[in-house]
Amino acid sequence: GLRNGMWRPQTVAIVGAGAAGLCAARNLRGSFDVSVYEAADVVGGVWVYDPATDEDERATGTSVHSSMYKSLRTNLPKEVMMYPGFPFDESLPSFPGHRDVADYIERYYRSEELEGLVQLNTTVTEVRPLDATDRLSRFAVTTESANEKTTREFDAVVVCNGHYSWPSVPDLAGAAEFPGRIQHSHNYRTPEQFQGKRVVVLGAGASGTDISIELADVAQKVFLSFRSGPSPSENP
Repeated sequence: GLRNGMWRPQTVAIVGAGAAGLCAARNLRGSFDVSVYEAADVVGGVWVYDPATDEDERATGTSVHSSMYKSLRTNLPKEVMMYPGFPFDESLPSFPGHRDVADYIERYYRSEELEGLVQLNTTVTEVRPLDATDRLSRFAVTTESANEKTTREFDAVVVCNGHYSWPSVPDLAGAAEFPGRIQHSHNYRTPEQFQGKRVVVLGAGASGTDISIELADVAQKVFLSFRSGPSPSENP
């Protein structure tokens, strides 16, 4: 709306109640009418571990949001991950597990009294400008909950739905004829299924390195394949 001759948003929709969405809600609520929409039944976003994967038969027919594997720990120290003025439990190691981070986010959610702003089990299915030719256009936000769709208008939308829920799978020549199993790390949870197998892990980023080291304990042989130069650290 207009205030003192200048446009200023009054209502704000936030998509996602993970670490970023809750932080945005906490900082915006004092100046705006904030509504947060979260598709899951709990807050925490990607940090909420789900033992199910996209490869499982699921009654809901929906994809699994989280890419957490059971043993995952952060690759950043908790001291630089914390919200300002809201530290992690001092008893935790510098690199806590995903469950510790999820608990921390839940504690932040309760401590900052954000419950009244967040609608759980509510999926945002569409966001569209009411006037595509106006850069200050309001937005129509359509949500779905319990098979009921609702559309509300907002002055602004903050998208905090993350970018780790859709695996990026390369188009590999010959993959269709490969007789073995091809699995993206998004669907990796525990190493037992690779017991005694020969496994190649494509990519030496944080998850690729982490998973390859874990697989080394159960697999017959693990190959870590990467495009860049040799790894600066020695792997088992």
